[in-house]
Amino acid sequence: MVIFTLNFRWILLSIAWLIVLPASMLAVSELISLLGIYHCVKLNGKLWERLELQQPGVESFSEKVKIILKVNIYLGLFFILAYSLMIYDALGHDKLNSYEIVCFSFILTLISLITIRLLANQSRFLVPKMGILGSSKDNELNHIKRFNEQTIGHFHTLVCTALIIIGIIISGNIITDQKILLFQPIPIGSFVYACCVYILALLIVTPAIELLLCFETFQPIHQIRSNTISITKETTDEKDITDELCQQDHLRN
Repeated sequence: MVIFTLNFRWILLSIAWLIVLPASMLAVSELISLLGIYHCVKLNGKLWERLELQQPGVESFSEKVKIILKVNIYLGLFFILAYSLMIYDALGHDKLNSYEIVCFSFILTLISLITIRLLANQSRFLVPKMGILGSSKDNELNHIKRFNEQTIGHFHTLVCTALIIIGIIISGNIITDQKILLFQPIPIGSFVYACCVYILALLIVTPAIELLLCFETFQPIHQIRSNTISITKETTDEKDITDELCQQDHLRN
C-alpha cells in the first residue's frame, strides 16, 4: 500500500511537472521578450512632430504604457518568487525576516524590470559606453540585437532556474509528507503595506521609463512597427515611410 501511494505521488508529480514547467517557462519567455521589443511611438507634442502623422504600425504612448505595465505586473510576480528564494537561500531568517525578504525582493524586481527595458532597447546614449559601435549600420545593428538577446536570456535563465528550484522544494515536501512552507509567515498588515508600495512604485516607474525612452537621446536604435495595426500590400509606401521613421537617424555619424 505504501509503495502504491508513493508510486501514485510520483505519477501525479510527473504530470504536474510536465504541465507546469513548459507553461511557466513559455510564460516567462513571452513576457520578458515583450520588454525587449520597442514599437515606434506617436506622441502629441513638438518634440515628436515627425511621428505626429497617423502612420501604420506607430503606437500611441498611452497604449505603450498600458502594454508594458501589464507585462511588468505579470513578469514581476515571477521575479518576486525568484528573488525571494535566492535571498532566503543566501541569508536565511538569521539575518532577515520574511517581511524584509519580501521588501528586498520587491526592490530587486523593480530594478530588474527597469534594467531589462533599458539594456534590451539600447539607445545612442548607451551604445558608445558598451563599446560595440561597428564600422557600418548593419554591423552595429547586429551587435545591438545580439546584446539585447543576451540581456533577455540572462534574466530568463535567472527566473526559470529559481522557479525550478521552488518546484523541487515543493515536490520534495509532497513526497515526504512535510508541510509546504517556503518562508515564515508574514503579518498580513505588513504584507499588504509592502504590496501597496510596490504597486505604486510600479505605476510611477513604468510610464517614467517609457517617457525617458521617447526622448531623442534615449530612443532605442532598433525599433519595429506595431503589429496592432494591419498593413496590407496596398500600403507599401506608407510601410516604407514608417520603417524610415522607426529606424530614425541613430546610426548616422
